[in-house]
Amino acid sequence: MKKETIISKLQMRRVGGKIYLIDNIHAGLPYHKPLLVNESGAEIFEQIKKAEDLRDAARRMADFYEVDEDMVYRDIRQFIETIEKNYAEWK
Repeated sequence: MKKETIISKLQMRRVGGKIYLIDNIHAGLPYHKPLLVNESGAEIFEQIKKAEDLRDAARRMADFYEVDEDMVYRDIRQFIETIEKNYAEWK
């Protein structure tokens, strides 16, 4: 079963060569500034959206990039924590 994270509440948009995560829950006011992410953040975001859970996302990325799965999992958790921190500032 897919565990819900802050990622499920966001959409990714590429605009003018930049990548943004946009609040998908709150429409209208108050306005929430989109979060700018880099290519690595975009890849993590996409893999989390596709995966069954965070471990699955880590496994997929570790296999693809031929790196340690636990390291990728820690990076994914750190990415989510950063997004959650920024999301909390929106409220």
